[in-house]
Amino acid sequence: MQTDIEIYLLKPEQEALNQWLMARFGQLGANPWPNLPQGAWGGMVIWQQQNIPIMLVPKASGQFASLWFNSPNTPWPDDLSCAQEIHAALGIEVRCSPSGWQEDKDSELWYQLRQGQLNLIPWH
Repeated sequence: MQTDIEIYLLKPEQEALNQWLMARFGQLGANPWPNLPQGAWGGMVIWQQQNIPIMLVPKASGQFASLWFNSPNTPWPDDLSCAQEIHAALGIEVRCSPSGWQEDKDSELWYQLRQGQLNLIPWH
């Protein structure tokens, strides 16, 4: 089990993402973060009676926004499972690390979900 889930969305529309979050979790709570990065959005969802803080940072890497679920208790066993669900729901390109983030280790290859296809690609 991963300690958190982080995926990257190509130019996500905030309203579409909010609708997906509400459909997936039933409700969307207020921002739990005391200091968000400039332009970022925060919220809270509940999964199995536990709060999960979430953060969306637009343009975290180029045109990709970072979506972070800060909890090991999510509906997904790994980043790819979350990426596949969001890609299917929103129809936008989604990327994630094949192994989850590890300090001092940048992944050279990333999963890319685009037009229903899964590929392993270099980020740039």
